[in-house]
Amino acid sequence: MLVGIMLSAALLLAPCAGAFDVEQDLQRLLTEAPSSELFEGSNGLILLREIKYSLTADGSMERTTFLVFEEVSRLVDVLPEVEIAPPEGGKLEILEAAVFGRDTLRRTLPLLPESAFGVRSTPVSVRVPSSLDGNVMVLGFKQTWPGRVNVEDRVAVSLSLPQWEQRIIVEVPKGSDFYWKTEGMDPPVMERGNLKDKYEWTSINVRPKRWNSIFVHNEPVIAFSMREGLKRSLEAGYEYIQYLADILEPVYVKENKINGANKTKRGFDLLSELNAKTFHPLDLSGTLPAGADTLKGKGLLTQWESAALAWRLLGRMGWETDLFFLPAVETEGKVPGSLALWEAPVVYVKPPSGEGFFYKFGQIEKPGAVASGLYGRTMLGLKEGEVTRETVSAQPAQKHLLELQWDLSLSSEGKAEGFLYMKASGAWISDLLEEGQNGKEGVRKFMGALRFQNVSGVSLRDAEIDYKGSAFTVTLPVDTNLGIVGQDNLLVRWPTVFMPWQEEVLDETESAKIRHPFVFQQKLKLRLPDGYKVLVLPTTGSYEKEGVSLLEDVRIRGKGKVLEGETKLVAAGSSLSGEKLDILKALMTRLMRWKDVTVPLQKKP
Repeated sequence: MLVGIMLSAALLLAPCAGAFDVEQDLQRLLTEAPSSELFEGSNGLILLREIKYSLTADGSMERTTFLVFEEVSRLVDVLPEVEIAPPEGGKLEILEAAVFGRDTLRRTLPLLPESAFGVRSTPVSVRVPSSLDGNVMVLGFKQTWPGRVNVEDRVAVSLSLPQWEQRIIVEVPKGSDFYWKTEGMDPPVMERGNLKDKYEWTSINVRPKRWNSIFVHNEPVIAFSMREGLKRSLEAGYEYIQYLADILEPVYVKENKINGANKTKRGFDLLSELNAKTFHPLDLSGTLPAGADTLKGKGLLTQWESAALAWRLLGRMGWETDLFFLPAVETEGKVPGSLALWEAPVVYVKPPSGEGFFYKFGQIEKPGAVASGLYGRTMLGLKEGEVTRETVSAQPAQKHLLELQWDLSLSSEGKAEGFLYMKASGAWISDLLEEGQNGKEGVRKFMGALRFQNVSGVSLRDAEIDYKGSAFTVTLPVDTNLGIVGQDNLLVRWPTVFMPWQEEVLDETESAKIRHPFVFQQKLKLRLPDGYKVLVLPTTGSYEKEGVSLLEDVRIRGKGKVLEGETKLVAAGSSLSGEKLDILKALMTRLMRWKDVTVPLQKKP
């Protein structure tokens, strides 16, 4: 990682809003950062994200965060507001919340009233202006966890917005133990002082988080603690779930009907209800939970809160329940003995009648279906005081099917009408849809990324979507010109669809591992106009090596009246690196040549 220029000590140690050194820090950022035009396609850019951790004399942990936002195109569309909460039993201090002029470097628009500043024990919501008018937005706040006697957290390095400069600074008492694990990050720079040891991670030009990929891309993350031990981190996970359940159960039971005659059905309904309330915090600062009072506010739940309620309430309904945790970083060797080690909890539930299953809140699939994001992942838990591991099998390639089927009728004028049918099942659900984008809304967002390279007239607006949780199908009306008309012949294009994940396969340069085996199939059924025949069929072939294969087949059916064809790409294994990845790339390149394939038709005498 590139090391950025150190920010001023005034920013790091500022006890109040006025201490933020606009003249020095903001001017430097605006001078060093590239033009926002380079980030076209994103609504905004975080010019600075700085998080500093320290211990106070009474053992409290302080986390001080400063964020500087620049607008590219309507930042408010993706960030309507920023909610900042004090830790449970702790304090929150707002240090800065204003829009600053790019030229004057002075506050042009306060975002909070004066009464919001200073130390408080209640959350604050900062509404983002409808336009920054070329200026920048600055937020600064300090959160205090009382009596923690530990410095710990997990920081998701990538966010939904790109970042120019990021600094994560951890200060611990001189000579203290400090344990850290990272994914996709260099080790911290350590500096020993007279009273404190400082650990610092600095990054420049941090790309946005990747939401959809068939590859295993471990998002960069930093986890740390002054305590060590895998078993200790698991115990922290169980203790936190227990704590949340104790707080949230009476609130939820009071406002919702829990019991039902059919405990199996009521349990499935409960999982669906909790999942519908589950949201993903922005985590603009660290990910250490701030509190457990969301039910008392907007009725939304974090993944941890939903898991705690399901674990407690399903157990009371007679379901078998257990808890596991997904690690955010590698768990071998010495690891931070902290809740910060875990990406998310996963509940194992088994109804009074039926099979048991794992459930991760926020998953797209309905209860009973394995969350596609869990395929190939290993979860950890405790059984009789010992660490246990559970891995969700990736299953055969046929279980993960992505299929596109064109069903068209061609006229003698070259016009094709009919439908394009799309079907996705298995782990393709989480490959194509963003986490939290459940149902038809998520499918429509995915469809917006499709590229019809050689076909126009496919109506996304009139799409019919059937979403079943573990699979979805889409029916798209097609009305397009597919043929070039000659005197007594037609030259017909072979319709194709291009998806972002295909480009990702071609662009992958490092050793890569796909999240799951898969089948990607495209089919065509084209009814020919009366009186026409196919002159020459496209050249096809069959290729297979190292568990990766491509089948191409074209044929004439229906007494010469129907042209049919298909391509079928299969990746049978999950480990694709070196030669195997090169084979997948080569077959993907061949697959994509079908956009240039044409079929000549001739009118019969």
